[in-house]
Amino acid sequence: MVGVDGSAASRAALRWAADLALRLGAALEAVQAWQYPPDLRDWEALPSNYGYLPMVPSVERVEQGVRDGLAATVADVLGTEPGLAVTQRVVEGHPGRALMDAAAGATFLVVGRRSHGGLAELLLGSVARACSEHADCPVVIVPRPHATGEGRPEIASGAVGTPGSS
Repeated sequence: MVGVDGSAASRAALRWAADLALRLGAALEAVQAWQYPPDLRDWEALPSNYGYLPMVPSVERVEQGVRDGLAATVADVLGTEPGLAVTQRVVEGHPGRALMDAAAGATFLVVGRRSHGGLAELLLGSVARACSEHADCPVVIVPRPHATGEGRPEIASGAVGTPGSS
């Protein structure tokens, strides 16, 4: 399973996961998480004096937009890769939690590394970090692509519980 959001990091993760799936003869599931603005979803929960509310698309329209975006990203990155079975799924929720839930039973969860770095990462959190710390399956974090776009990222892996691991 690979988490996709259309970013350069997730596109690199999708390509890497597709290459792995082809080598293993496995199917690939591309998953994109989405959230609806929580304070605007339940109109009745807002105070009557809230004032002007911006027009927001319906939940269904937002979800369809996410589906369309995921399909476009998969088509753009993978094209019609021979021998690769790709399914696509969108899940509602915080990206870290939604991806971990969706990865239940997966052989691997592959995500891209955005690397906000420093204070931003501490304040905002990191989907890749949350998945690597809490997912029930092995997590592969694919680094951001090189500025030139050349080559495929190399991934270092490790396993907890093996000699030399900590």
